[in-house]
Amino acid sequence: MRIPTIVVLGLLTAACGFQLRGQATLPFETLYVTIPDISPLGIELKRNIVAGTHTRLVNDPAQAQAILDLISEERGKSILSFDSAGRVREFQLRYRLSFRVRDARGRDYLPQSEIGVTRDISFNDAQVLSIPKRRPRPAPLRPGPRRRVAPEC
Repeated sequence: MRIPTIVVLGLLTAACGFQLRGQATLPFETLYVTIPDISPLGIELKRNIVAGTHTRLVNDPAQAQAILDLISEERGKSILSFDSAGRVREFQLRYRLSFRVRDARGRDYLPQSEIGVTRDISFNDAQVLSIPKRRPRPAPLRPGPRRRVAPEC
């Protein structure tokens, strides 16, 4: 009874299009990443490249077939709503990454591209554990957005 059930579940899973991520295929064998090694984004991105592709990371741009340039990394916060007493109730956090992939001669494999993540966060005064005179701070964007952005680079 178990074997037919497992076979049926396997067929249903395959029929719906489910597939493990597996390894990505990049059109180059070596890559130099200009993001600093101490950057959390750089660490996450390099880990994804090593684990998810056959591309080898190199430490010298002259040895690389492609170079990943980080053009900008921006974080932003804006207030979405206030309560009746004028206190902040919702924030919107933004994370935007601009990059490009080029060869050693400067020709673009991928022209300047941008990836952005936006998150709306509710704020509740009853959950504040800090000094009341300080401005309320929502949870930071790290590391969630970097984990979502890194595989897309």
